Amino acid sequence: MDARTPAQEKRFLPAAAEAIAQWFYPELENPNGPPRSVAVSDIDITKENIPTLPLVLVAFTQSLGHQLMRSSSSEFEITDTFVVEFWMPPQRVQHKNKDTPYWNYYPYEYIRDTLIAGFVNWEGPRGERVAYRGLHVEADPLAARLTFTFVATFQWCVDSLDMGTPFDVGFRLCTPASCIPDCTEEQEVDECQPCP
Repeated sequence: MDARTPAQEKRFLPAAAEAIAQWFYPELENPNGPPRSVAVSDIDITKENIPTLPLVLVAFTQSLGHQLMRSSSSEFEITDTFVVEFWMPPQRVQHKNKDTPYWNYYPYEYIRDTLIAGFVNWEGPRGERVAYRGLHVEADPLAARLTFTFVATFQWCVDSLDMGTPFDVGFRLCTPASCIPDCTEEQEVDECQPCP
């Protein structure tokens, strides 16, 4: 159990989701409903709970630290891998008013270029800098998903953390006063004793 509560959490994913919503305004605008650009930890979409599309989901996939192995260094680089998933309405190519096995073309290049251009000058709440790593495309009857992979790198420093104020645990592991010997009496000092 942690005996401290964070004074203010600095969250990367919600900040990134908000920035993406601004870069793709008005495509992701939803004035009367939930946000269309959301930071999530995981998603489980079924036919019963499919959200309104288009939708952008931002999620972590991996975090790697570059701390020295033989010391507990108080400053080192962290690289967080995250994905930006664009969920688009599924549309098949039509031929003679019938669906073909082919999915419509989605503007991959436009979305990729807008994301990269947006992240070039964007800095996360803890000084994160973002770099593009790849794209994966997948389509099914629920949605066409364009998954862009990025890495966010920042310098982690123990001094930069505000751990907040400690809270009272409610009990103490102290020796009762009756068990502490009286220190006013002088005791003999054994010269061979390593600890006085």
